[in-house]
Amino acid sequence: MRKVFILLFAFFLFSKFVPAAMAADEIDIGINPPIFEIATTPPSKVEAKIFLQNYSEIARDFDIKLHPFRQSQELNGTIEYLINDDFYGPDPLIRQKVHFFVNGEEVQKIHLDALEQKTINMQIDLQKDSPIGDYYFSVVFITESLNQASQTSTTIPAGIATNVLLSVGQKGPATGSISEFWAPLFVEHGPVYFKALIYNTSDHFILPNATIIIKNIFGQTVGKIETLPQYILSQTQRYLIDRSEGKQSEEVIKFHQDAKIPSVIWSEKALFGMYTATLQVNLSDNTRPIKKSIVFFAFPLIWVIGISVIFAVILGIYISVRRKITKLQLANSK
Repeated sequence: MRKVFILLFAFFLFSKFVPAAMAADEIDIGINPPIFEIATTPPSKVEAKIFLQNYSEIARDFDIKLHPFRQSQELNGTIEYLINDDFYGPDPLIRQKVHFFVNGEEVQKIHLDALEQKTINMQIDLQKDSPIGDYYFSVVFITESLNQASQTSTTIPAGIATNVLLSVGQKGPATGSISEFWAPLFVEHGPVYFKALIYNTSDHFILPNATIIIKNIFGQTVGKIETLPQYILSQTQRYLIDRSEGKQSEEVIKFHQDAKIPSVIWSEKALFGMYTATLQVNLSDNTRPIKKSIVFFAFPLIWVIGISVIFAVILGIYISVRRKITKLQLANSK
């Protein structure tokens, strides 16, 4: 079994245009962009610029490493590096086709003075006969952090990375399915938590858009939840989350923090009756949406208790009346 270790950050779409930063002890560096989405048809020479910034007052040297990754078993967008650095994909020599340049000179190391920023030009050279397929890897800039403890000091590796999703060749149609769509069958009140797991059966990564439409017993639409677009790697599954981050109640925020499985949350609180929720997923702009529906019921506990008491009283009266009628019928028959 191959050994793996977990990358310390999740890779979500919303981080695509947000500079990543890492600070440990006196190290303070940033990288932008934190993720590249590259699609190309060989022969081609792909170029992409990486901006590396040293925010500290100390000069730093960095080694440039490539680490292939896959999605972790958590199904939440975190990724795993392989310790033996085997690249997934049809071309075992893809690593040799990735090069880095600074001011036109190929480099494998980077030096940053205090507060300096450098632009690294990543170049991927693909020949005409390059095998088609997907490749997922991180470009990692590794330095050393000084860790002082009493009278001794040691150096530990530290670094920052940008992720690369590379698709070589013409993409086939996006295919997939809804592996799981779940909500509690009975709830007392909102918010309602949905689990939505999407399986990408394509030979390339996808960036699906999904919506949950909620209707009441009369067929009226009472809720609509937009999910956050998230990359799903080829032949993997991933739980969806909603777009409402930053607009959630403390209860919802706490649920997200405590939950082991990412959820899509309908924040409506005043609920009563039967509801139908339909998950609609567009795997790409050129495919038909896939759908799945579930039913759940919302009854406040006080209503459930009240209805149960009323039902018990009515049932008791009915049984009592039936017994009296039966006794009268027996008496009259004599």
